Amino acid sequence: GRVFRASADVPFLAGDFPLAEATEFKGKLKSLSKVVGRASFPSVPGENVTPDFLSDVVLAGAAVVAAQAKENIRRQEIPPMWKGQMTGFSVGPEDGMIQITAFLDPLCKATQRMAPLLMTIADGFGARVQVFLNPQAALTDVPIKGYFRYVLKPKLEFDESGALKAGHRAVFNNLPASKLLTMNLHAPDAWFVEAQRCAYDMDNILLDNLPEHESILSASYSLEHLLLTGHAIDERMQPPAGLQLALAHTGGGSIISDTIVMSNLGYFQLKARPGVWALQCALGRSKELYELEVPGGRGWGDSVPVTLSSFEPEVLSLSARKRSGKEHLSLLAGEDGAEGGAAAALETGSLWDSFTGMFASHEAAAA
Repeated sequence: GRVFRASADVPFLAGDFPLAEATEFKGKLKSLSKVVGRASFPSVPGENVTPDFLSDVVLAGAAVVAAQAKENIRRQEIPPMWKGQMTGFSVGPEDGMIQITAFLDPLCKATQRMAPLLMTIADGFGARVQVFLNPQAALTDVPIKGYFRYVLKPKLEFDESGALKAGHRAVFNNLPASKLLTMNLHAPDAWFVEAQRCAYDMDNILLDNLPEHESILSASYSLEHLLLTGHAIDERMQPPAGLQLALAHTGGGSIISDTIVMSNLGYFQLKARPGVWALQCALGRSKELYELEVPGGRGWGDSVPVTLSSFEPEVLSLSARKRSGKEHLSLLAGEDGAEGGAAAALETGSLWDSFTGMFASHEAAAA
């Protein structure tokens, strides 16, 4: 259902209930009820398609529409004049609850990625997909110079014994044997993927060079870590450049990764895996000088709880401040205020200045 936030300043009175109900029905539920009334549910037994079941479907649909309305996603029906008998095609049931219309240029890289995704939605979710081909009128070059496969399974697959089939794979057939090829992975930005088993250099693939007894070139990749990224600011609303952070197990456990806050927008990134972790200042000068703001208005402390429950983690916003009595001390300097080495380079933003200063001092000493 819809959540209304009420307070002493903005109360929610009894007369507001019928107004909220009428607004909700007119805005979303009326249209959703018509769609659900026309839809069929082939995977659900007929005796289970009850008014309560349909009400739950409408409620779930209203939540999806409300979430997408916040992102300014607009929907409209395709005019009936766009039939596309000669320039398009459609797959899936005509009365599918999910209706997708795509205008694609058949000779572009974007269509290479979009086509298998549309096929997966149609096969796995019973969607009605209508495609209109919209090629360019003239071409001066061949726009597609590579081969693309989308590794995605819309539903679970089992073998004859009932065990779950493991492994997602992409298969390329009939590749030119005399051309130099390169394998590139287009993984999500937060994924840290590495080659797990690879007998050949996948950056320089020449199928003609394979031994005679080998007709298949294969490689296995695995998702090793997720990249947890974020931005940090201090009490001056400036990036605390040089602040060292560590990601550890909760309850004072071992550290799994560490990083340093950059001067550019206070950016930082850490390797992690799904779970609940503690983000804290690293032992040493960072922990001596700084403390972190704990979310939820719980004040300041040595660590901040971080939960990774998705394969695309959200970008963190971290607030740090100097501890009481440490405001005059610099993170990138000693207790006596003497700056030096790479620490000073981080504060000034130039590592080259640090190197030149070191060589200049050595020359002066030699003189």
